[in-house]
Amino acid sequence: MWCCNSHIYKRKKNTMNLKQGTQLQGGRYRIEKVLGQGGFGITYIGYDHNLQTRVAIKEYYPAHLVQRNKDDITVSALSGSDEDYQRGVERALRESRMAAGLRNIPGVVQVHNVFQANHTVYIVMDYVEGKTLSHYVQDHSGRVLLPEAIHLLAPVARALQALHSRNVIHRDVKPQNIFVNANGDYKLGDFGTAR
Repeated sequence: MWCCNSHIYKRKKNTMNLKQGTQLQGGRYRIEKVLGQGGFGITYIGYDHNLQTRVAIKEYYPAHLVQRNKDDITVSALSGSDEDYQRGVERALRESRMAAGLRNIPGVVQVHNVFQANHTVYIVMDYVEGKTLSHYVQDHSGRVLLPEAIHLLAPVARALQALHSRNVIHRDVKPQNIFVNANGDYKLGDFGTAR
């Protein structure tokens, strides 16, 4: 599983992103805008028509292995990278299914759906409207005092304890993967390297 925050990636002309309004899974989900982009995927703000709520939708899109086709939706592996891309698709499915099994753990971004379409994988998860802990620290002059840090990180520590009790190790706990919403609730996301 990958990140889901409100740090907006600025879209350029003719980029690899899905266009605003793109419908996924038979029209259940609509792409609204890009949240972020990393080496292995693109995260969008989406809308779930069934639940009538905003969601984060992560598309497996390793830019070094694939390209967007002329229809602006489907992807295909670049020449010579078919095997690497297929292994990545299988890994993305395994990791997202593992993350979906972590339901009802407070402090963990919840996965609601995983599906394959357009020759790739999509993961639908909580949309945490707010900022990352990294941005929070930047907004506070790059420093947080120890009592505040303990208060901020206690929910994350409890989430990690619950994960460890299920024999899951996150392996990438960092301020960029901790999300805080407007109510001050913290959630741990990005299970892309979890085991």
